[in-house]
Amino acid sequence: MEIPLLLATFGKSLLFAVATVLPIINPLATAPLFTTLTHGVHDAIRADLARRIGRNVAVLLTGATLVGSYVLDFSASRCPSCAWPAGWWWPRWPGAC
Repeated sequence: MEIPLLLATFGKSLLFAVATVLPIINPLATAPLFTTLTHGVHDAIRADLARRIGRNVAVLLTGATLVGSYVLDFSASRCPSCAWPAGWWWPRWPGAC
C-alpha cells in the first residue's frame, strides 16, 4: 500500500474517533469544571495542565485508533460476551465468559 493512502485512512479513522468521542467528553460541560477545579492556580500552570490533558487525550485516541480493533478481536475470541462489540453475536451465551 502507498504511504499517502495509509495516512489518509489513518486520518479518517482519527477524525471518526474524535467525532465519536466528542459528545462523550463534552468539552462545553467540562470547561467550567476544569475552571472550577483549577481556581486560584496561576495561569501558566493552568495552561500547562490543559496542554498536558490535551496531549494525553490525543495519545489515547491515537492508541484506540491503532489498537482498538485488535483488542476487540482478541476479546471476542476469548469471551463470548465480549463478542458483540467485535461484530459477532452469540445469543445462546449471554454474559458467559
